[in-house]
Amino acid sequence: YNITRFNMYNSIQIQGSPAKGQSTGNAINEMSRISDEMMKSDLGYAWSGTSLQEIESTGQTASVLVMSLVFVYLFLVALYESWMLPLAVLLISPVALVGALFFQYIAGYSLDLYSQIGLVMLIGLSTKQAILIIEFAKDAHEGGMAIRDAALEAARLRFRAVMMTNIAFILGLLPLVFAKGAGAASRNSVGMTVCGGMLAVAFVGTFLVPSFFVIIEEFKLYAAQKIKELKKGKNE
Repeated sequence: YNITRFNMYNSIQIQGSPAKGQSTGNAINEMSRISDEMMKSDLGYAWSGTSLQEIESTGQTASVLVMSLVFVYLFLVALYESWMLPLAVLLISPVALVGALFFQYIAGYSLDLYSQIGLVMLIGLSTKQAILIIEFAKDAHEGGMAIRDAALEAARLRFRAVMMTNIAFILGLLPLVFAKGAGAASRNSVGMTVCGGMLAVAFVGTFLVPSFFVIIEEFKLYAAQKIKELKKGKNE
């Protein structure tokens, strides 16, 4: 005879999974509604495991993503010794996030805890690719090339390396995307999120990064010119 306890109370464990096409959040809400209706006054229920973590993390996704972007931005500021150039790198992050959410929607997955972890991973993975191009463009521009010529040269020189890296990484994610068996749902969710984001980065972001570099650098020149004109006007 075994007695199961949870938080010092006699308990029974109930496990379940959402129906096909339903998110884990919907399943949790439905289980909570049924439990509130059926439980008597001397009974209660509590969540544990990943369900508890998902409930506790509700509403924190946006703040976590913002904090991740802030930390990446500060690291890039230290790398480039510039407050503006890191923006050219970070502008690829929305491309990755939109790609991840699009592929999740197509595959019928929900924005669960595992997909949120995948979104945070994508910020670092996508900016890594942009760094490969921006670094070459920056060096070429500092070497005397025009901004647009430097961006085109960097895109030409790094295209093969960037695409090879992305394709190898995407192929490495396929076992997660098509995983079967026990615990496959979590692997599917992370795999589809990261794979979708990296597909968008590889086939869309690669062509946008040089444009981001041109936009930021030309804005810097425009801002510097305006500041110079304002100072000249005040002196006169």
